[in-house]
Amino acid sequence: MHRKRFIIVSSRVTRGGTLVLAAMCKLLIDKGYDAKLFYIHTVPNKETNWIEWWLWYIRSCIKMPFIRVLCALNIDSKKDIYAIRRELIYEPIKGLPVKYFPFFNKRKTIVIYPEILYGNFLKAKNVVRYLLSFNKLYTIEDKNSFGEKDLFIAYRRIFNDSILNPDNNIVCLHWFDGNLYRQYNFKERTGSCYLIRKGKSRPDLPICFDGPVIDNGMPEQEIVRVFNNTRYCFCYDTHTFYTIIAAVCGCIPIVIMEPGKTVSDYLDPDDKHLGIAYGFTQEQIQYAIDTRELLIESLNYRDANEDAMKTFISLIDHHFA
Repeated sequence: MHRKRFIIVSSRVTRGGTLVLAAMCKLLIDKGYDAKLFYIHTVPNKETNWIEWWLWYIRSCIKMPFIRVLCALNIDSKKDIYAIRRELIYEPIKGLPVKYFPFFNKRKTIVIYPEILYGNFLKAKNVVRYLLSFNKLYTIEDKNSFGEKDLFIAYRRIFNDSILNPDNNIVCLHWFDGNLYRQYNFKERTGSCYLIRKGKSRPDLPICFDGPVIDNGMPEQEIVRVFNNTRYCFCYDTHTFYTIIAAVCGCIPIVIMEPGKTVSDYLDPDDKHLGIAYGFTQEQIQYAIDTRELLIESLNYRDANEDAMKTFISLIDHHFA
């Protein structure tokens, strides 16, 4: 067993970043490391009242066994059962060890925070900041947003902050559940669905929608059902793995670019965006259709994840030597 230990802080919201953090935990365990997930139910920020936050955290942990029973028995409650599941018991990868208490060996343990989390609420000495989307919190001017010795790593180059991560440390992990995310409707399709999620603040969102809207909180099985029953998915979240899931389910994902932006604003030069259309043009839609099979073939991430984890461990060993 390796001496280094990892605590990976993650929210319980159903989104791509949560899955990446769970995948990192699983891959570290597979390599013999002591790694655990520390699930939080509300994301701390600079205005957080910590007494109230920890009381809410304790209450949430106490509620979890009861909510699991409700879900297992399919018993509804006054609060929407899917929202409860998302907030309290959602697990992107089943069976991973969970850390419930904020006590650990500060010298040997490395804590990994995603970019949505401000500060260092676990008071760790060894901290990794994983930029899974565009960083809006860690600023040079705000000395409390991160520590001077924190290691910054970006998920993709387009998410990188060159000031905080001038060495362009990139670790891109993938995880795909082929049993859940699959096409089972091979009949003719009609209609559209809409993917909002991180695009909820866009000024160009339609006032009303003529099809299902996929947003945070919708169960994964329901998302798969929507993707299997619609022809197009119009995506206002321009950076989400759900475009790939839509394509796998037989729906054509169309990324709606923000006003004034082009494809190069969203993709690296070598990104072929297989199975995905950028813009509602016949050329792009045909490209998405023609490259879908190549996308499905590319979803075996074993070798890519192996290379990414080698990079991650090398960065860890060098930075926290």
